[in-house]
Amino acid sequence: NRILSTSYSSSCRSSLKDVGCNAAFATSCPDSSLWNTASSHCTNTMYSRYNSLVTSYSDGACSDSITGTSTSSGADSWISCPSPMIQADGSIAADLSGSTINGGPCSYPCYYPIYSDTELSDHISLLDAFAWISFILSLILIGLNLIKDVEYRLDHRSSDDLDRFSKVYVRRWLLYPERLQLYFTGCVAMASFTLTLGTFVGDDKKLWCDSNYKDACKAQGSLLEFFGMAAAIWWLCIAFNAWMTIARERSVEETERYEKWYHLVAWSVPGVFLFLVLLPADKIGFPGYSSMWCWIKSDDTGAWQFAFFYSEVGFICVSGFLLFLHICMTVSYTHLRAHETPEHLVCRLLLEKKKKKHEKNKQ
Repeated sequence: NRILSTSYSSSCRSSLKDVGCNAAFATSCPDSSLWNTASSHCTNTMYSRYNSLVTSYSDGACSDSITGTSTSSGADSWISCPSPMIQADGSIAADLSGSTINGGPCSYPCYYPIYSDTELSDHISLLDAFAWISFILSLILIGLNLIKDVEYRLDHRSSDDLDRFSKVYVRRWLLYPERLQLYFTGCVAMASFTLTLGTFVGDDKKLWCDSNYKDACKAQGSLLEFFGMAAAIWWLCIAFNAWMTIARERSVEETERYEKWYHLVAWSVPGVFLFLVLLPADKIGFPGYSSMWCWIKSDDTGAWQFAFFYSEVGFICVSGFLLFLHICMTVSYTHLRAHETPEHLVCRLLLEKKKKKHEKNKQ
């Protein structure tokens, strides 16, 4: 079965069968044509020397050594799998249970071999570098905004002009509405750190494939789903809060009442998705499809990923864009009003009066 593995082409299997039969019943050194035929049909042959076959099947041995083109990989240099296949008992090999090549010596890696090994390593290194940079910058940003800062505030109780301003020490991101940025940046930092877990394992491919790291892979996928979704929702909360303050002209005290609802939505939505749907359905793991981190497992359509991440993030992006667009339009209109001349003011008031009169007559 090792010789006639379905990992090889039919012509290769046929020529290997001839080699194996000849080795099993050979009484003298056979002609080298059988081995040459097998070498031409099989890119990487399983056995390094033809006389090894003869010795393994009979008590005799060939006096002449006919060397093949083995890559010297596998146990005792006897098994060589054509690229991109790997040995089935490797730690990063795909599970062949229920497949047509179950029991064969060769398997595909658990990740989809779209890239070469060098390209895959470069992509993993680049991803890890960006993740570490994002994590470190997020921590620096949080730290700088939590340092005590001096602020001078007007003291209405003082009658002395020299004492009208009092010195106050504040931590910016602990105040509302600045602390909304703290929640958002904290989620970004956690999501970035989650992407670096492969560096602690030593090899990201082990995190994806090795059964010994199954729990670590599930932890990475869970944290990435939770904090990735939470970061997107907090970004929308910041956009909505800015819209309420600028476009709707609500005070800070009024918008602060919404903070508890921001927390409810930002933490409950990813929590429900993760703990009530994805984990019970065993949909957190390695997605495949050239992915380079553990996340939501995907089928051919990617329906689970779209249902529990992409569609929500798409809605958030569109909604946030519309909110910020309305804010820009409001600020632009306010800027024009602040610079209007007396002549423009008279014209605008006359036009508004005419418009109101037209609407009244229409009614």
